[in-house]
Amino acid sequence: MSIFIYKNEQQEGPYDLATIQQGIASGRFAPEDLAWREGAAEWAALQTLLPIDLPPSNIPPAVPIAIKANQDQWTKAELLEVAKHQKNILWMFLISIVASFIPLATIVTGFVMVFFIYKLAKAIRSTNVWLYIVLAFFPLLNVVALVRVNGKATKILESNGIKVGLMGASLKDII
Repeated sequence: MSIFIYKNEQQEGPYDLATIQQGIASGRFAPEDLAWREGAAEWAALQTLLPIDLPPSNIPPAVPIAIKANQDQWTKAELLEVAKHQKNILWMFLISIVASFIPLATIVTGFVMVFFIYKLAKAIRSTNVWLYIVLAFFPLLNVVALVRVNGKATKILESNGIKVGLMGASLKDII
């Protein structure tokens, strides 16, 4: 009887029942790890598949997309960081508009804006952090970077049930 494990974004196996039991005892496998066994319709927590007594089939189904999507779950602390950095970006954008009328103030606000774009890009787990930083140094392209990062932050917050207004999410809604 074959059992497959999905752990660390990889499918492992096949394993027999004795190997799985030894793996659980040693800590290699956790009862919460996703698993599929011969005869199962879909991937489920390992603890729900034991004991194994259904008739076998040959090939495990593909790991469902929903399982991979769960890796994009956000903790309250992470959502709070996204919301804070989004607010910082939006306030800096308004400040930079005012600063554009003050000599040398645009340089200072520009560097602060780069810092906040970097912080927000990191908070949203962007793989393009350095691209956003480079874009932030160029007039007009910095607005593109800002809008893009802000849009992703808004999408993350809204997909987690947090209302986002003109100046970002209310931090009270997250806490």
